Formats: sequence, structure tokens, C-alpha cells
Amino acid sequence: MKRIVVLGCQRSGTNIVSACLAHDLNLPLFNERELGYSSCSLTFGDHSVLIEFMNNTKEFVLQAPSLNVYAERINNWLDELVTFYWVNRDSDEIRASRDRVDWSGEGKESAKYAKEFSWFFNDKYCTDSVDMAKMAWNGYQKRLVEHVEVEYNDFKTHPLWKTERDAIGIGEI
Repeated sequence: MKRIVVLGCQRSGTNIVSACLAHDLNLPLFNERELGYSSCSLTFGDHSVLIEFMNNTKEFVLQAPSLNVYAERINNWLDELVTFYWVNRDSDEIRASRDRVDWSGEGKESAKYAKEFSWFFNDKYCTDSVDMAKMAWNGYQKRLVEHVEVEYNDFKTHPLWKTERDAIGIGEI
């Protein structure tokens, strides 16, 4: 039984990485937005639909960057453990991707991290949610969860790379 949740900063490549993993592992792919959850629609902490989904689905790849802030707690909410894949991408590339699509979730994403990690960010300087997510993951969360870290750029040679990116209208960047 494989239960995988793909995490990372918003716009870090979790979508394409999730598609590639689901393809390679022959698992069904789900997106947090399909389950009514994303940074742009988040009402601080209502992740019950995702928990219900994960508790009632035996095998899946779930693309869920909005859950990144809760990574170290997710398995405590579930009947069976999931494995996390964390997508690492250059911070400037993430910001450029956000600008390219006019991403509107920064305010809510930053507020979510500020709320959940206020104790952690006390003496740290963060310019945005990219810094917050990476600091929280690298400085605290990743040592607490079973995970695999993957590099966004490593997927550029995957057969789905061009097909999937063309399908969502972004082509080569």
C-alpha cells in the first residue's frame, strides 16, 4: 500500500512531481484543490475533508502544498501513515513562477506560517512564505516525518514533463 503526500512551497513544482510519481508508481493522483482545499480558499485549519480522504483511500498520490505547514502533525491525524515527498526548488524560481501566474495566495500562506510557527520565526528574518516554508521544513519539520526530498529540476527528463506542462499551458520555462 502506497500513500504519498507531495509537499513543498506553493509553486515549487508539486503538481508536475505528483503527476510523475503517480505515473511511475501506477497510483491514482489527487489534487488538494479537487478536495476543496488550497491556500487561496483556506479558512485556517479546516482540513477535515483531506483527513477523511486520506483515512478512506488506500493508495494515492496527493498533491498538497497547502498542507506543508502541518507536515509534522498530519500522520497524527490519520489511521495509517503516509510518506511525504518534499519538492525542493530554487527560491527565486518559485517567486518567478508565482509572478508568472499572478499567484494570489501569498497573504494567506504567509499568515498560516506566521500563526503556526510564530515560536520558530522569533529571531529569523523571512521575506515571504517561500522563506517561511523552507525554514520551517529544513529547521524543524523534516526531522519529524518520514520523507523523501526530490529536486524539481530532476524531473525535467521525465516523459510526462513536456506533456503535462503543455497540457496546463506553460511549456518550457
